[in-house]
Amino acid sequence: MALVSAPSVSAMHRYHVTGIHDDHRCVSLRDSGGRFHIARAMAEMPPVGTNLAGSLPGLGYRVLLCTLTSRVFRMSFERINCEPPPAH
Repeated sequence: MALVSAPSVSAMHRYHVTGIHDDHRCVSLRDSGGRFHIARAMAEMPPVGTNLAGSLPGLGYRVLLCTLTSRVFRMSFERINCEPPPAH
């Protein structure tokens, strides 16, 4: 039986946290292709400016890792490929 290892952070899809909306526990994310997504934090919120890596964007649950610390952030993507959120 062959062992399957987890993909390295460098092989994962990249995201950058562009905003936090505390009232709804949501974050705005821009991916490496320049597309915007909105995700709800299931536990801890990543700070603005955090670089994350994880699977391709899609509706529903995703686990994203901080690229510097490998800290895990559990997120539920609610909108993908959406317009950039308005600046506050």
